[in-house]
Amino acid sequence: SPSHKMASKIVLQMSKRFAKRCFSSSPAAVPLSEAIPDLSVSSSLTELQPQPVQVSKLANGITVASRQNHTPYCNISVYVKCGSRVESYEQRGITHLIKDSALLSTKDKSSFLLFRELDYIGSNISAMNTREHVIYTGNCMTGNQETVINALQSVICSPALYDWEIKDIYDNISYDIQAQLSQPRMVVMEELHKYSFRSGLNNSVLCPQYNTNKFTSDHLKDFISDWYTGHNISVVGAGVNHQELVDVVNKRFCSIPEGLTSTVKKAEYVGGCEIRLDADTNLTHAAIVCKGPSLTVNPKDIITGGVLQMVLGDGQYLKWGSGSVSSRLNKVVASTIDTSFSVNAMNLSYSDNGLFGIYAVSDSSTIGKVLKRAMNEFSEIGKGNISSTDLSRAKNQLKTKYLMNSESVLCDIQQIAQQVSLKGSYTPVNEVMSIIDSVSEQDIVQFAKMIFATRPTLVAYGNLSDTPRLDELVTGISVKQ
Repeated sequence: SPSHKMASKIVLQMSKRFAKRCFSSSPAAVPLSEAIPDLSVSSSLTELQPQPVQVSKLANGITVASRQNHTPYCNISVYVKCGSRVESYEQRGITHLIKDSALLSTKDKSSFLLFRELDYIGSNISAMNTREHVIYTGNCMTGNQETVINALQSVICSPALYDWEIKDIYDNISYDIQAQLSQPRMVVMEELHKYSFRSGLNNSVLCPQYNTNKFTSDHLKDFISDWYTGHNISVVGAGVNHQELVDVVNKRFCSIPEGLTSTVKKAEYVGGCEIRLDADTNLTHAAIVCKGPSLTVNPKDIITGGVLQMVLGDGQYLKWGSGSVSSRLNKVVASTIDTSFSVNAMNLSYSDNGLFGIYAVSDSSTIGKVLKRAMNEFSEIGKGNISSTDLSRAKNQLKTKYLMNSESVLCDIQQIAQQVSLKGSYTPVNEVMSIIDSVSEQDIVQFAKMIFATRPTLVAYGNLSDTPRLDELVTGISVKQ
């Protein structure tokens, strides 16, 4: 139509003018690297600097931590220290069900009203469960945080847990289990934990299929009553004023009892197992791990493990990159095979234990070469084969990773919450940087020796026709203490 043609003509003219302004080659144009001349900036404007993390303890034991980063939006998370590791045998999977029932009706509001109020301010809340925590997270524009905290309080402190609503999510639980276990990496990680630890951390984050429809409203209420106490709860905020957050949390969560400090049985590392899971696929996923450091040990041990992970290789840092330039594992494997593969160091730390090792994915015909070359390269570090160049590069990569995570609000909240919840304190970024700088070549060698001193665990999934056995991988690679 004539009107459409006229509109298209106007848009085309505006686009040409915009392109001319942006990409003009006129010598009069000011380069972006130079200040615009005669541009006056009000001297009253001040640069807002992110504030350090502040931590407070309420009378009922709840820990409140926050960092004011002056963003136009804020995130608030509630970490309850009752992940799948605290489940008894009969309770296995109950935290998975609690996570899925978190967004149902509460005693104060129906689920429809709860989300209608959050939608009105452009906010939302979500829940997830890990081996250490059940986590509730809300985000909103700055100024609406009290509404989000009220919603989180309603979900956490007064869930209705009606039987008919619980039964409605049984199918969701089953679907979630099937979806997660269709991912080879998830299968391998679950099996690693199951056979590496004797108790606690060996519990899956997923509900066992045989338990999906056994938990009732009373089971969930009893679990919440036992574990949702002040000493187990940490509230962490980013982009909020600390004192305002403390006041609101103190007001809304005052009904939570202090409770006794929960004693969680230590997860003992066992190792020495070999789990082989055949599947109809051309690819093979394999992980071999030993005992790693926990989050509550000397901070330098944690940092040293992080540096060693960077020395070996921690994945791609550039999109479509191979990682072969900076990863020792990738370098040595790439010199052996010419097919596609992935091999990286893995470093998982929990409150009282951890796992450190290698995760590899390759064609079934080459997985044996990938694992053997990777394990041999790992053992070379334990024998002292690490250069100052490797160490310097790994330190810089770890610093960059830590600082970039601090710029991400969700990653920052996770780092703060894990430290204040599991350690009771927070290590500032500048101290972390100093510890990284203090790591020496000898520290890396001793850490690698400590890893090899424990019994390894191997989990392999996929086409295992050419996957070596555990004894074939560890024979001849031990290092002297």
